Amino acid sequence: DMHHGHNPQISITSPDSATGLWDLEFCQINMKERSIVNLSGQYTDEYERVNGRWQIRSMRFQRGSFVMRQIDEHGFEKLLALGQPPASGFIENS
Repeated sequence: DMHHGHNPQISITSPDSATGLWDLEFCQINMKERSIVNLSGQYTDEYERVNGRWQIRSMRFQRGSFVMRQIDEHGFEKLLALGQPPASGFIENS
């Protein structure tokens, strides 16, 4: 699994609180299931400082896109795409 958070936008809202917005890219290669998953989205976080240490108070994730490719035993690919059109639907290559 690869889970990359990037492009952080951190705003200090008080001496002991902050908010954050992060982009996510996720990829999983599953050899047993013969599948590859790609996911993108955005985290919206709230942080608080407790006893001098910053902690995550809340975390919300909103999916942008999801693509799963599965290869059958004959080498044919099935593709499942979710998200905003036109990237949603099911395609089977044969």
